[in-house]
Formats: sequence, structure tokens, C-alpha cells
Amino acid sequence: VSHTNVRHYYDIERNISDEQITMIGERRGVIGVNSVLVSAKKEESTLDRYVDHIEYIADLIGIDGVGVGFDFFDFIYRQWPESAKRELAEKLTTPHFIPDLRNHSHASNLTRKLIERGFNDEEIEKILRRNWLRIFKKWL
Repeated sequence: VSHTNVRHYYDIERNISDEQITMIGERRGVIGVNSVLVSAKKEESTLDRYVDHIEYIADLIGIDGVGVGFDFFDFIYRQWPESAKRELAEKLTTPHFIPDLRNHSHASNLTRKLIERGFNDEEIEKILRRNWLRIFKKWL
């Protein structure tokens, strides 16, 4: 699953349940945690909450089952007319962008936060790239 989060922290249709996470883990799949829908509350949309999602998945199915799927589109969203933003809000959940993780240049902030939260070098490497590379090599 390329761009999702866990319902445990934010119970919306786009995020996945523990049962779905477990099924993906049983098949040695990878779940890419997105940086847009980590919390219903804007003030809780933080890098710490993003890592909470990573940690939750890793605790449930192991470190080999989690990766990043940032889903960066803030640079596009900011240019939309207000009418388009309202239309999106009516159809979907309003995105809350993480201030410290708004684009690819902020990826090093995630690395620092993972270190701060106790992930080791091998785990960080898997989260940031090796898990997805395993999937790509197997299926592409």
C-alpha cells in the first residue's frame, strides 16, 4: 500500500485497519506512511505523529513491513483556488500538512526523528528505502 496511515490514530476510510495491516504483513508487503492524513487535528499533524504511525505498523508486523509514502502535494494544493479546496474538503478529508515534512527536502527531519525515537541504522534504512526496493526487485 503506497500511501496510507493507520486507523488507530485517525479513523478515516483512506487509512487502514489492524486487520488490513496484518494481512499485508503476512504477505511480506510494505505500507507507505503518508504525511498528509496523520491526525484529524491540525495541531497533532506533527513529525512525532508521523513516526507514531511508522512505529505502530512496525510493532504490529515488523520493520520489514513499513516504508515512507509521503504523498507530497502541498506545493500543488497551495496554488489551488479556494473553490477547489472547498470541493476537496466536501468530498474527502481536509489534508493537514506536517510543517517539518512538507517536501522531499525535509526528509532529513524524518531521519533525525527516527534516530531520536530509538530506531537503529538498519531499521531506518529499511523504512526509507530498502523495504520498497525489496518489493520493486521482486515484482518489477
